[in-house]
Amino acid sequence: RPKGEDGFSVVVESCPDSLAHEIGHNLGALHTRWDMMNAGNNTVWNDPDFFNFGYLSVPDGVRTIEAYNDQCIAAGKDCPRVWHSSNPDIPFPGAATKTGISVNTPGAADNQTKLNTIVCEAAAYRSPP
Repeated sequence: RPKGEDGFSVVVESCPDSLAHEIGHNLGALHTRWDMMNAGNNTVWNDPDFFNFGYLSVPDGVRTIEAYNDQCIAAGKDCPRVWHSSNPDIPFPGAATKTGISVNTPGAADNQTKLNTIVCEAAAYRSPP
């Protein structure tokens, strides 16, 4: 669960796309299930109560902002990022494949729902001046 002390990100200036990715983590967004499994985090990727994962489609060769390219590379592909969170209501550009899997569905990947549920709490990280 995000906390006020997590409400900051540090990124390299030469990699501006990292900012949205890191802010996603501050708000509770995770990498893909494949990324988490291969990082050895078996308690999270495998838990049916977690839905806040990034998403990628190897067949379509695209990935959301929280997805690393490693799964595509393992399949011999390069998958460029689309600039939004996993969301089962939005298709990848030029593809019928959605950019996520709905909550309460096996393999759920819906960072947008996570971000929508945490936004008010995150807005209270700091008091107004």
